[in-house]
Amino acid sequence: MSAVAVAERNAFENALAGRFEDAKSTLNAAFDSIPDARFLGWLKQRAAAYLHAVDPVSARALQQSARIDNNYILKVPNDVRSVRITAVGIQAEACSAALSREYSTSRNLQVGVDALLSDLIPVAQQGTFEKFEAAFERLGTLLGFGSSRPDKETGRGPDNLWAVGADRYWVVEAKSEAVAAEVSRGNLEQLSHSMDWFESEYPEPARTALPVLIHRSKRPMWDAVPRAGARAMTFGKLEQFREAIRGFAAAVSIADGYRYTDTVRQNLVQFGLNSGQLAERWTADFEPPIRRQS
Repeated sequence: MSAVAVAERNAFENALAGRFEDAKSTLNAAFDSIPDARFLGWLKQRAAAYLHAVDPVSARALQQSARIDNNYILKVPNDVRSVRITAVGIQAEACSAALSREYSTSRNLQVGVDALLSDLIPVAQQGTFEKFEAAFERLGTLLGFGSSRPDKETGRGPDNLWAVGADRYWVVEAKSEAVAAEVSRGNLEQLSHSMDWFESEYPEPARTALPVLIHRSKRPMWDAVPRAGARAMTFGKLEQFREAIRGFAAAVSIADGYRYTDTVRQNLVQFGLNSGQLAERWTADFEPPIRRQS
């Protein structure tokens, strides 16, 4: 039986006996043995729940720490700011580290990336956007970027946010369920609001963001105006993007190349996945709208 399971049982028994601080301390002793940040955050939340019975202030602080590890657990009331993200470091190094951490063998890498890419296929069925946005967040991490889902975490901000290096960000609204042949005014207003959020949360002048809309089309409706500098990742571009990622995964799987920074760096450039290439290769300017005839 795992040490964590034993700690959970002992903590529960302490709580039944009214020893809430002991319950928290029992779980606390297991924290260092947990490598997965999201599971660690969940366990910290369990500890905070026990501690809240006798020390609400310390429990609140512990829950805030838990949300740093796992943004999808319970939010502390009046504490809904998204955790700010930055680039992890040199992209090739961060990418190699993320792939090595996630996949124990080259075969696992290829199978895992294929599964991830299957979640990045747009589906018109309602509710499928959750899986798409989660996959896009994970893809950002695997490519060596800082990656988060502000709207999921706090109810504010874009669907996805990537920190791609040199104080540059992608602010992404993902319309993976879109079926319309044109981009609606509401979609573009949402992207603009997300840029407003970015400028509020990341006000430093050095930090810049590219607004990106993932949508079937890059042509706005007659009454829709894209924000200045906004780009579209059409479903067609997204399909090419997926194929480039699949090719990259296959290439770095040869002789466990994903474990070596130089191999990863060369293939990021080869497949157009280097941070400096992303916007030009996989997004496009919006087309002029077709004006409604009077």
